[in-house]
Amino acid sequence: MNRYWLTLLLSFISLPVVCNQEYTVEPNNPVVNQEFKVSLPTNRFTGYDWYFTGIVKQVSPANMLVPLEPLFIKAYGDPKFTVTNNVEGKKETKIFTFIARRPGIATLHFEQKHRYKTGKKVRATQDINIHIQEK
Repeated sequence: MNRYWLTLLLSFISLPVVCNQEYTVEPNNPVVNQEFKVSLPTNRFTGYDWYFTGIVKQVSPANMLVPLEPLFIKAYGDPKFTVTNNVEGKKETKIFTFIARRPGIATLHFEQKHRYKTGKKVRATQDINIHIQEK
C-alpha cells in the first residue's frame, strides 16, 4: 500500500491521544483531608474541554494495589476556568478541586471531549498520579 492511501486510511481512524500536558498539582503532595487543585491547559473556543472521568488506580502506602472503593480522593465543587494570557489565541486553564481522603497514590483520569458534538468522542486523555501523605 503506498504512503498516500495509508495516510488517507489513518486519517479516518481517530483514537484518543495520550497527552503529556503541562498540568500542575497544588500542593504537589497533599496530606489526608487537604484540598488540592489539578490544573490543565485548555482553550474553550476550540469546543474541546477537559472532564474528570474518575480514578483508575489506587496504591496503598505499603505499595499494594487496592480496590477503587473506598476512594482515596473525592472531587469537590465544579471546575473553574482562569485566563492565563489575554491576547488573541489566549490560553486558559481548567482547575479541578479534590480532597485527599486516604494516604497512598491515586491515578486520576481526565478526557478531552468536544462540548457540542453528540457522543462526545474522546480527543485526548491525561492520567495524573497524586501522592497523598499521612498528616
